[in-house]
Amino acid sequence: AKGVFLVFDACRNVPPEVKAVGAPKSYEPPTKGLARIDVPRGMLVAYATDSGEFAREGVYAPVLAEELVKQQRVEQAFLNTKDRVAQKSGHKQLPWNDSKVYGLCFNCPPRS
Repeated sequence: AKGVFLVFDACRNVPPEVKAVGAPKSYEPPTKGLARIDVPRGMLVAYATDSGEFAREGVYAPVLAEELVKQQRVEQAFLNTKDRVAQKSGHKQLPWNDSKVYGLCFNCPPRS
């Protein structure tokens, strides 16, 4: 079985301390982060943090990388990542994902 994985480890919002050069103090970015997409069957979309929030640098990717090398189901790898990032960030960064992937496993032995 095959699956498509889209992982967005990026700031999903512009922190208040970051402003466009020359923008007035009242400037607000036109959008708040990435919009969620409708996920088709066979696809998983993962975001480093929830909508309207911003990701902390260097938190999500290392945790996800550790989970992706373990022998486990895809869903479990992303669930573990969400839990570990939330704990590591003191629940200030809450990853989110939407999955329509069924039965796929990372690093699992082939079925005979």
